[in-house]
Amino acid sequence: MTRLAAFGRFWWDFVVGDDWRVSVEIVVADSGPGFAPDARGHLFELFFTTKERGTGLGLPLTREILVAHGGTICAEPARADEGGGARFVLWLPGPVVREAHRDGRESGSDAA
Repeated sequence: MTRLAAFGRFWWDFVVGDDWRVSVEIVVADSGPGFAPDARGHLFELFFTTKERGTGLGLPLTREILVAHGGTICAEPARADEGGGARFVLWLPGPVVREAHRDGRESGSDAA
């Protein structure tokens, strides 16, 4: 895994698997109060909110968009080295970047 950018509490990684498939992992973490353990199971429910002026649309719509593209999102408490708070990990699949030929050579990206 190679960290390409890191600023504040947001970063992303491009991951190349054993099958040469690239995926993108995006992590957003904050140092706020986090979310209550009983709220964690409801965060992606439509219209569920813990904010006074929240609509409960942001996380459910984000999840629907990611799932429609073969991705996922999960919520978890942020790690101590991230300042505590909340942490969201978004994952999206990508293209195969190399494929082996019958003669043993490898070609470049097939995503052209």
